[in-house]
This record gives sequence, C-alpha cells and structure tokens, in this order.
Amino acid sequence: MREAVHVGKVIPGMTREQAIVAAGYPPTHRTPVLGAPQWTYWTERMRSYQVTWTSDGTIGQVAGKR
Repeated sequence: MREAVHVGKVIPGMTREQAIVAAGYPPTHRTPVLGAPQWTYWTERMRSYQVTWTSDGTIGQVAGKR
C-alpha cells in the first residue's frame, strides 16, 4: 500500500483515505458524494477509470485505463 500511495496509484484493498492521498479527490461532476459505491477518476481528457468500493470500505476493483 505504501508504495502505491507513494507513486499515486490506487489498488484493491485501499481505504477511501488512502485512495484520496494517492490520487486525490475524484471530480465532483462524476462522483458527487464520497460515500458513493463507485468513483470515477480521469487520467486524460478522454480516459477515465472507475474505483468500486466493497461494503467494508475498501477498493474491490479498479477498472479502465490508468
């Protein structure tokens, strides 16, 4: 986890706080509430990836182009 946070990468198993430290807050136009079950991040103008949260508050899946 520490290395992933250091390089700015979100990975399964991270908490919301770790994801925010690693990649920042997701844009509010696609993720209006931090309690949402899925967050969308943008890497470029036309490339995004989705982070899906499990019921225990950790990342279950990261999908899309990072």
